[in-house]
Amino acid sequence: MKKYFCYKFRNNFTIKLDFTLHYNNTIIMKNKIIALGGIFLIASLIFSACKKKEYSAKDMPIGIGDYVYAYSSGVISRTDKIRVRFTSAVADESQVGNMVEKGLIQFSPTIKGEASWGDERTIIFTPEGYLPSGKQFLATVDLEKLYNNLPKEMNEFEFDFRTQEQFLTLEVDGIQSTDYKDLTRQEIIGSAYLADSESLEKVKKILTAKQNGRSLDVEWTPGNSPRVYDFQVKDVRRGDTAGKVNLSWNGKSLGLGSADGKLEVEVPGLADFKVVNARLVKEGNPYIQLTFSDPLDQAQELSGLVSIQNYSGSYKYSIDKNIVRVYPNERVNGTKSIIANTGIVNISGRKMSEKSVWSLRFEDVKPEVKLVGNGVIMPESDGLIFPFEAINLDAVEVEVFKIYENNLLQFLQSNDLSGNYDLNRVGNIVLRKKIDLGALKPGKAKDKWNRYALDLSQMIRQEQGALYQVRMGFLPGYSPFFCSSDNDNEGMTVFASEDENQNSIMDSYYGPQGYYDGYSYDHRNDPCKPAYYNSNRFVQRNVFASNFGIIAKRGNDGEVVVVVSDLRTTDAVGGAKVELYSYQQQSLVSTTTDSDGVARLNTDDSPYFVVVEKGGEMGYLKIKDGRSLSLSRFDVSGTVSQKGMKGFVYGERGVWRPGDTLHINFVLEDKNNSIPDALPVSMEVFDPKGQMQYKFSETENVSGIYNFEFSTSPDAPTGNWYAYIKAGGATFSKKLKIETVKPNRLKVNLDFGKEMVSSKESDLTGTLSSAWLHGAPASDLKAKVEMELRETRTSFKKFKDFVFDDPARSYGTDKSVIFDGKLDSNGQSDVQIDLGDSSPPGMLRAAFKTRVFEKGGDFSSDNMYLPVSPYSAYAGIKIPKTKWGESRLPMGKASNVEFALVDEDGNPVKNKKVSIGLYRVE
Repeated sequence: MKKYFCYKFRNNFTIKLDFTLHYNNTIIMKNKIIALGGIFLIASLIFSACKKKEYSAKDMPIGIGDYVYAYSSGVISRTDKIRVRFTSAVADESQVGNMVEKGLIQFSPTIKGEASWGDERTIIFTPEGYLPSGKQFLATVDLEKLYNNLPKEMNEFEFDFRTQEQFLTLEVDGIQSTDYKDLTRQEIIGSAYLADSESLEKVKKILTAKQNGRSLDVEWTPGNSPRVYDFQVKDVRRGDTAGKVNLSWNGKSLGLGSADGKLEVEVPGLADFKVVNARLVKEGNPYIQLTFSDPLDQAQELSGLVSIQNYSGSYKYSIDKNIVRVYPNERVNGTKSIIANTGIVNISGRKMSEKSVWSLRFEDVKPEVKLVGNGVIMPESDGLIFPFEAINLDAVEVEVFKIYENNLLQFLQSNDLSGNYDLNRVGNIVLRKKIDLGALKPGKAKDKWNRYALDLSQMIRQEQGALYQVRMGFLPGYSPFFCSSDNDNEGMTVFASEDENQNSIMDSYYGPQGYYDGYSYDHRNDPCKPAYYNSNRFVQRNVFASNFGIIAKRGNDGEVVVVVSDLRTTDAVGGAKVELYSYQQQSLVSTTTDSDGVARLNTDDSPYFVVVEKGGEMGYLKIKDGRSLSLSRFDVSGTVSQKGMKGFVYGERGVWRPGDTLHINFVLEDKNNSIPDALPVSMEVFDPKGQMQYKFSETENVSGIYNFEFSTSPDAPTGNWYAYIKAGGATFSKKLKIETVKPNRLKVNLDFGKEMVSSKESDLTGTLSSAWLHGAPASDLKAKVEMELRETRTSFKKFKDFVFDDPARSYGTDKSVIFDGKLDSNGQSDVQIDLGDSSPPGMLRAAFKTRVFEKGGDFSSDNMYLPVSPYSAYAGIKIPKTKWGESRLPMGKASNVEFALVDEDGNPVKNKKVSIGLYRVE
């Protein structure tokens, strides 16, 4: 029975899942998904989204870069043109400006428009009108029409892109008079802010206004950017008494289903001259804006009439119709009251009848920037995406320092890949640029940490093998932090050239302009002072674009084993050149990796660097002494080759009692056949005091296995004994435990009458019984039972390859006492367990520890385990395995994923609804 369902993400991207429901309720699904098991099936579909417009050839599939240099991709504006740039000229000069051949470039879904030659190697597709918002497109370029003798798999080049998701924010600035002689005529002004460009015709449909049931005209004009439109609500009538205008807006005309809003704007009465609104404006030169109901007399002096509570500094004022702008000359912090006194007069000479007080919060979040994550190497599958976070910033200053490929070994002599020492010897600044954060993430809340991502491939032309240090800071004027009006808030963008004398933002210890008169160390914590914008507040990280993951291991025999894999796919990289260099940057030896990505090199010198190269792509690794991974946290016990031999000593059990016979076996491996078959092997046994008690010699063996037997005396000392075995000059040892074991004198039995605790049983009663070994019941003895619930793997025989445990959850409990009392005269007692309510990842195992105490204080103990099923049904998923045995789905290929629903006994469950959630992971 064929079925499907679709899941629609917030960005309107829809996934259709096709599946087949089989007789045993196993679901076969054909989609590129990764899923987790549990009560509900959880599938994770991972998307990569980077806000960029062009990829360079290195970001494309292998081989395509020989033909296509760059193309539009990522998130683009609805008004953007789509470009494809080739590595060489593919059109005649006479064709430039003309339409391209029909069918050369196509889109799915279809886009109406025209494709023309921008130059001899660039196709420019100009859409007809606006593209739809938040929609994904697939473009196909027919390379066969441009190139001859193409490989079959490269006849077509496909790339995708996505249009910006649209959103709407509407703000009302206030109400003002349109005619100074007639104060009954008013208009409401405001702005609409969009995430992407939109036609004026559609924007005109978003807002309606009514006053007393009468519809009012709304006039729209383009704002100061393509994403901003200003509006004026016309013909607002002002009467003797206060009224109101009802504004309502929706985003249907923009294709938005959840951008509705309503607002009531007060219209003061003619006799009511007052302040109708007060707000803090932080853009540009920050100020306080007071909006009055009437136009003001522009000749009046406002000193003392408008003030800030508990502020002792001076002010500057400006009057514009009914708006007063107040500029404090000193910094203001916290929440303050803005006071407008009754002495203020309107254009008719009327004074305000009452004092007006407004409370405003002056932002005190200091501008900062910080990095996200760790590491240096960045795979190039999605461009060079550089993540970072910022707060209270409108822009950041980005600087890129380039360490040249031919200087990289010199750099690594005194640095790791993440190092920062003496860089000017090996590189220069190649870019410095101001980045507008509003363009990266529209609609952000500035007073909170926001995460951004830069695509460095759009900023620099990357040189293979070069290392880049990305530096990020900010200048005065890049933050809306409220300061006095006398501060210089003008920021600038500087595009760097490869000039070794160029100043760096990391050199600004005292601020952008260096040391200044009146500098104080305290200024470094004041965003209104230049010293705040110093290099200690900036961040930097080295970036090395490479897809190579390199592991190197050097043995005692001088052999260096290097393994190279692809960081994007974990596939082995075969055919890569691997070269070892000394500290003095001299080549020692080189070879090529095999199909498994492994290279073996031998050298008598001490290698310091590993350099891997394939197809122009580079990878570096330092292998000096002391840089290997610490093994202190890992169990690395085992045999060590001695004189070309390996040996292993084992016994038939782990603990012996005094008087027992010990059977010790020694396994000898001699791959080099350096010893004769009848080599005598000797064993010496020492007691805990270090005295030798036994010595044996043996020549007979079976396939290299030697057997030694000996018995200890009944009064032998207990503790750790040691056996030393010598073979051909090599010595091997093993610790032998000789201990006195005290047996139980009571038989203890805890029985719940079940092999598994079912989910249907919230509580369960079992029987605890105990008897002396001679058969008499353990009457009236004290007993104690402890229980601990632990996670265990959920598996069923009929579904061996399915995963039924949810790796997103974890579970564990401390030991709890479920019985602490006396047994009855028959040596028995009831024991009740309560599993409670929990949501473990799958099945559990209850561990019971039971102790029965004798009158003298000694006790006998018993341990028992019982499976616990917390659920009545279990959902499982089967992901196909790769050729390396990993449960993983290949990117870009169709895969079959199976789901199953079974009861706690492992039997298929039919006619049940299974919920599958798809989650976008960032």
